[in-house]
Amino acid sequence: MQWGKAIAEGEYAEVFRGALWGKKVAIKRLKHREGSGIDEILRELRHEVSLMSGLRHPNVLTLIGSLEDSTQPSIVLEVMQGTLYELALAIYNDGGAAATAALLAALSDIVSGCAYLHGRSPSVLHRDLKPPNILYDDNRSCKLW
Repeated sequence: MQWGKAIAEGEYAEVFRGALWGKKVAIKRLKHREGSGIDEILRELRHEVSLMSGLRHPNVLTLIGSLEDSTQPSIVLEVMQGTLYELALAIYNDGGAAATAALLAALSDIVSGCAYLHGRSPSVLHRDLKPPNILYDDNRSCKLW
């Protein structure tokens, strides 16, 4: 696996562009936190991987794999173009009726992803649904992360 530049950072993880077997990917590296040992971080990684490995929907980010490394515990995901913030700005700059249609399409994708998660048994609740956790691809299709 090849690591590229950092593209996002949160309280618990940092996301990098990367490559795996020649394919572009996103790599979410879990951060070591004060008061949390590596066992707890690896438990969190396994929980997220376990949950994501059973999800298959066009509006939910796809898990590719994980790395249970004590120095760089990571989750490998499909790479996307950007966040909902960036998409909304691009749509706004497009203007006109096309912008309205594009916003409705993005909203439809988000609702479809949520309906899929909530319709599972047991239901999956996202619990952190916000623009930075909604990503879009080359076709401006939105996916929940």
